[in-house]
Amino acid sequence: MKTYLYNKNQDQRGNHEVHVSTCSRLPITSNRVFISGFHSDCRSAIQAAKRQSGKTNFDGCYYCATACHTG
Repeated sequence: MKTYLYNKNQDQRGNHEVHVSTCSRLPITSNRVFISGFHSDCRSAIQAAKRQSGKTNFDGCYYCATACHTG
């Protein structure tokens, strides 16, 4: 189980990028929003982020959450 976070700023496609908390490509500290709980995969983390934030526009990091990366 891992902890995840997302960038509070949107990328050029309008998505909030989701990262494993140990990713080497994390946003700066002030732009990090931790997703509550521990998750077995990025899909679970994104579902939790949607519930937690009320937002629907999330994308997995190319480097640490490739299964959820859409481009």
